[in-house]
Amino acid sequence: MERRLAEEAGIPTRVYFWGVLFLIAALVALSLRLVGGILIYSLLVIPAAAAGQLAYDMRKLIPIAGGLGVLASGGGFGLSWGLDLPVGAAIALVSACTLALSFLVSPKRRRPVTGFPGPGR
Repeated sequence: MERRLAEEAGIPTRVYFWGVLFLIAALVALSLRLVGGILIYSLLVIPAAAAGQLAYDMRKLIPIAGGLGVLASGGGFGLSWGLDLPVGAAIALVSACTLALSFLVSPKRRRPVTGFPGPGR
């Protein structure tokens, strides 16, 4: 939906789409040997999913996702250091906890009550 709006505004969406896709593929290919598949998955998908629960606008979602990824990496490293755990598992654990917390505090979960009368109405 947003891609069509951007195209109508004259933005070259194909260049941006393929550029981002190439960068993600290069990041995964280079990082896979260093840290493993589960950690790559948890650092690519979980911060984006958590940010999706906290923001409606793409301009806010991207920096929030990056910040949550940095927070999960730093928190996981600190947890690993303090509790003598494997770094990758600690980062994935902290990342999963941020996702669970974002679901709990998500403004998207608060639905307005509409059309249901209370008892005795």
